Amino acid sequence: MKVMKKIIACMTASVLLFTACQKEGKLQPSGLDRDWFSLEDSSDPVEHLRYEIFAATGVPVFSNDTLGSINLGTDRFGQPWVYYEVLKPDYWLTSAVTADNLVTSYELSYDREAIRQGLEFFRDRIFPALPEIIYPRSFLMTGRLYRYGTGEFQREFPAMRGWQTTVTGYLDEIAGMTDRQLDYLTAQILAVQYASYVMANFDEAMQEFYEKTYFFSINGANYLTIYGARVAEDNTTGHLPYQHYHLYGVLSWDFSQPASFVEDGTANWHGPSIEQDVTDYLTEVLFYGEDAEAFAEVWPGEEYALIREKYDRMLEVFQQVQASFEE
Repeated sequence: MKVMKKIIACMTASVLLFTACQKEGKLQPSGLDRDWFSLEDSSDPVEHLRYEIFAATGVPVFSNDTLGSINLGTDRFGQPWVYYEVLKPDYWLTSAVTADNLVTSYELSYDREAIRQGLEFFRDRIFPALPEIIYPRSFLMTGRLYRYGTGEFQREFPAMRGWQTTVTGYLDEIAGMTDRQLDYLTAQILAVQYASYVMANFDEAMQEFYEKTYFFSINGANYLTIYGARVAEDNTTGHLPYQHYHLYGVLSWDFSQPASFVEDGTANWHGPSIEQDVTDYLTEVLFYGEDAEAFAEVWPGEEYALIREKYDRMLEVFQQVQASFEE
């Protein structure tokens, strides 16, 4: 038995020595370590403008989600093997993107004039108003940006923030927008960038804003929160009493959930997430600024008092945020 063990040990050692002595294949760089978010200058006017923005900010503003490709030779079947680097708006470090959880879709624009005007929009409006501390890794301009579902449940969005990029929509419409419409689109894009920063760094200051939506009483009954709650006209057990979402102090509902506002006994909607609510109010603050009276004119009367109160609180928090950038 000992002899057999020695023979096996010798054979194993021989195999290992033989393998170790084999000539290694020549290593070739894969090229996959390329910095896909770095831009080079170009003689093309549109691409030169894109480079100028990148050189000034360090943030690339893409209009194509395919950033480039690398030819890796051929696969085992002799077919061309090409790697494509593609932006994934829904990708986060803590979650994988699959066909089942993909919630973002978009239509790219190939209109060079629209792309040029979009780049000018970012150069003249977005970056001058965006603090460097909340710059995204990149922007992706699209003609149309959709989130949540398909068909009647699919909704068009002005912007959404991901780990690799912040995607913006309405690129093909920028040329025809009025200054006021451009101002509002600017506010919507900026709000998407500000929201998570404000929530993470000004949580204590935001508590008063949250509490206006966390705690409220209707007909003597106390409820904890509207965030994520289902509000149904049939008011089955566990649901909040049905009324329009504006009366609960939120500016929108959860777009990822089906909703009906036809009051035929089946009307229902879900409250927005906290981040959606924060983004909605930041949009209004960025648009109206300190002109709370102008905002109040849009939301007059006692029934919208809660909306005006939340606006005033968000304005106070935003002023704190702005002051912190100057410290």
